[in-house]
Amino acid sequence: MALTCPADLTGVDLGFTEFIDCDTISVSLDILGVATISFTVIATSSTPEDVSRYTTMTLGGVEFSGYVSNLEIKRIPGTLVYEHSYTITGIGCRN
Repeated sequence: MALTCPADLTGVDLGFTEFIDCDTISVSLDILGVATISFTVIATSSTPEDVSRYTTMTLGGVEFSGYVSNLEIKRIPGTLVYEHSYTITGIGCRN
């Protein structure tokens, strides 16, 4: 039986729930030091598990803390997984 929609994932183990696609991580700083961090999470659900887990992260020895300023979710065509495209706005502090 072919899988035809996301509801068909019930009971199917794809080996992951969600993970950050490291190739998509982008950090930019404005002149005032405000950081904008963008990245994509690949997930088996159209609903984020816990958005707050991504509001603090360490990248390149700098700990960034902020809030989710944008989140776009779309299904990857031809698959049963989703892209959750996050934008975090915050500040960073070198460890």
